[in-house]
This record gives sequence, C-alpha cells and structure tokens, in this order.
Amino acid sequence: MSKLLKLTRVCFSATLFCGLSSHISGAVIANGGFESGFSSWTRVDQLGSEGTFALQTGMTSPVNGNPVPVPPGGSIAAMTDAEGPGSHVLYQNFTVTAPVISAILSFDVFVGNRAASFFSPTTLDFSTPTLNQQARVDILTGGSDPFSIAAADVLLNVYQTNPGDPLVSGYTHLR
Repeated sequence: MSKLLKLTRVCFSATLFCGLSSHISGAVIANGGFESGFSSWTRVDQLGSEGTFALQTGMTSPVNGNPVPVPPGGSIAAMTDAEGPGSHVLYQNFTVTAPVISAILSFDVFVGNRAASFFSPTTLDFSTPTLNQQARVDILTGGSDPFSIAAADVLLNVYQTNPGDPLVSGYTHLR
C-alpha cells in the first residue's frame, strides 16, 4: 500500500499543524514553505512505520516515484511517501503570548492516496486491526502527544480526509 501526502506551507501528521499568523504578533510559524528544509520542524514516525516526511522537488514522490504536482510556492515541499504502512507527524511548536483578535491560517495541500479509500478511525495508530488511511491538520494543545486526536488535545481540526473523499487531488489552497 503506497501512501502519499504532500503539504507545503504547513505541518502535517497523519496530523498536520499549520502556519498561523496573527495581525497582532506577526507570523508565529517559521519556515512554512520548507525552502530551508526541515529547520524549525519536528518529524515523528510511529514505531514500526515505513517512510517518513521527506523534502520533495520536481514532479515525482521521493520514495515511490509517483507523479505529483510541483510545489505551488517555491521549489520544495514536505511530503510523506512510503512503500508500506506507517503513521507520520510533521509539526512545529509555537506560542501565542498575547490575545489574538484575528489570525489567518493558510496552506496548500496535495493528497495522493494510492489505496482504495480513506479510512478515518479515532486514532492515528496504523498498527490497529482497523484500516487507517487518513490525513489531518490539527492545532494541538501544548504538551500533547503529536499523535493525539483526543478532543481534549485538539484545539482546532483544520483539515481531515474522510471516507468517500477523492483519493488524488491537485494542490488545494486552504485558508
């Protein structure tokens, strides 16, 4: 089973966290476009996972060589690509120190699911008997496990694939 999720200007997991900016305090996510590689980002793979997040350029995925669109901004994107099952999180910690009157969260996402469908159980654990094929962008509370999707930890679910969603998309700009 080949899995492919490509994000730019964001953070992902089979849980994504994103580039948030506030009119009061300015940008709070550094290196949102991955042009500086993974500096300021943390990559975590569930034990036993195949693959990880990698930097992607051009029109092929870094592991499987699947066709993918070129990054929509700049020349580098973050992409998870694997030849087998796994759960991967790409995130960045940030702190909001003042009240936020308004904020803008925007990112581009490309999804290339090479499986037959999306399956969205209430876990990001790939090793459970339940099929698990999903992509998410979440803003989590400080100190929570990066693989958590518990209601107490998820401040905002910004993006999530669901059964029946198109398996492959071009880049979609979300704001």
